[in-house]
Amino acid sequence: MSSDLSPLDVERSLLSPRKAYSMYPMTLSFPEEGVAMLVPSSFMRRLGLMFMIGGVVGTVLMAGVLLLALTVFPLEIRLAIAGALALLDLLPIWAGWAIRNGRIMVKNVTFDRRSGRYWRGRDAGDPFDTSRSTGNIAAVQLLSGQASDGESSFDAMELNLVLHEPPRERRHVLTCRADTRLRVEAEQLARFLDVPLLGCADPASRGQTRMGQTTDFS
Repeated sequence: MSSDLSPLDVERSLLSPRKAYSMYPMTLSFPEEGVAMLVPSSFMRRLGLMFMIGGVVGTVLMAGVLLLALTVFPLEIRLAIAGALALLDLLPIWAGWAIRNGRIMVKNVTFDRRSGRYWRGRDAGDPFDTSRSTGNIAAVQLLSGQASDGESSFDAMELNLVLHEPPRERRHVLTCRADTRLRVEAEQLARFLDVPLLGCADPASRGQTRMGQTTDFS
C-alpha cells in the first residue's frame, strides 16, 4: 500500500455526524469476490427481527380480537376494519425488514473493486462520477473522540475515507460508540482497498488543526 499522504497532512479532528443512521453500529462483510460491504451489525439485525415478530403477532391478535368483538356489525364491515388495522400492523414488519437489509436507519456502504466504485444505499449512481471511484481513495482513517447525539456525549469511533481529489478531502462513512471491533474492520477495509490506515483510533488524534474539507456521501 502506498500513498503520498502523511498522517500529519490529514485533518484528524472527529467529525460531527450529520445523518442519524451513521450513529448505529455496522460490521464489514465480503458477500462476494471483489466486494466489501458495511452492513447493519448483529444488534441492528436483531432489532429488525423484533419489529417483524411484533408486527406479525400484532396483526394476528388485532384481526382475531376485532372479528370476535365486533359481532354487532355485518361480517363484511368486520373484515374491512380488521383488514385496515392489519395493514397498519404491517408497517413494523416492513420496518424490521428494512432495518435488517440496510434500507433505513443503517444504510449499507458498498465498495466494489470490480466496477471501481463505492456508494451508500442501493444506488451505485452515475458510473462516470469519478468522485465515487475506489481509485480516488487515498487512505482509510479511523479516529476516536467525543461525539454527541444531541442529548448526551459519549466516547465514539469514526471511520472516514481520505481522497486524492480534492486533495485530503475526507468523506464520513460512519460514527458509532467506541468498539474495538471497528479497528479490526478498518484494517480489513484498508487491506481490501490497498490503501493505508491512518489515525488508528489513537486518542492523540483528537483536537488537531483542521487541514482539509469534509463531506458526507449518500
